[in-house]
Amino acid sequence: MFKKLQIFFEHNRAERNGTIAFLIIVLIALIGTILFAEFYTPQQKNTSEIAAYIETHKKQNSPNLDIATLKPFEFDPNTLSDSGYAQLGLTDKEIRTLRNYQKAGAEFEVKLDFKKLFFIDSAEYNLLEPFIQLPDSVMPKSDRRESNKSTKIKWSDTTSYKPFEENLNVELNSADTNALKALNGIGSYYAREIVKYRTDLGGYYDIGQLLELWKMDPSKIDLFADRVTVDRNLIKTIPINQLTAQELARHPYISLHLASKIIYAREAEGNFSDMTDMENRKLVNAELSSKLAPYLDFE
Repeated sequence: MFKKLQIFFEHNRAERNGTIAFLIIVLIALIGTILFAEFYTPQQKNTSEIAAYIETHKKQNSPNLDIATLKPFEFDPNTLSDSGYAQLGLTDKEIRTLRNYQKAGAEFEVKLDFKKLFFIDSAEYNLLEPFIQLPDSVMPKSDRRESNKSTKIKWSDTTSYKPFEENLNVELNSADTNALKALNGIGSYYAREIVKYRTDLGGYYDIGQLLELWKMDPSKIDLFADRVTVDRNLIKTIPINQLTAQELARHPYISLHLASKIIYAREAEGNFSDMTDMENRKLVNAELSSKLAPYLDFE
């Protein structure tokens, strides 16, 4: 066995010379590294110059205004023109940023709102604050309603559409998408959604049902409520005592689970006579009963 291992340690003359040369090269490299580290002194950089460069770069790229360039005068941030902002000391880039902020729907209601602009820091705001023609705080809603009294009734302040029966020109259950798009706040998307949901329901019985559309809110309905009426005679009812569970579940107010319970109760106890009968059988609560009542035919 020893002889077999000895074979791995036997070298000819050329191999021995190569090994020795390699070891010499490694030794020279090691000594050179030690000597270089011992005697080489790296060139020292001027840290003051670097600091000055960094400070200059920060000033050139800082998003904040230079307080020395501000020339305050009394102004309303909501109405001041571009030239007025330039006179105030804002750059063209800052004015564009401010306009984009306003286009996104932002409005300055109180003085502190002006500080929300990212290029206005505390020192600059403190200089401008006495000149901003806005209140220091928001007026309570009750006071605002008192100071902005209007004879027009908003839909969101009522529980039905009846106060708007005068001068109405769009009937919600028969209007096509073009007629609906003529209403304030209704574009192509909502016009299509109103018609689609109307088809699914079988018709609207109250303008408030539009709140069931995605992202529809009372303030949007206020924009067009005084031009809309609802003809409940156009509602298409469904025969509750005849349809299958799958057919009943097509209505937005009836889940498949409720439809199955309706079929089971109908087969076990007979046809339904009215909504009160459905409530007594514990199928619907008062809220769902009022929503479903216009759509169910018990004959």
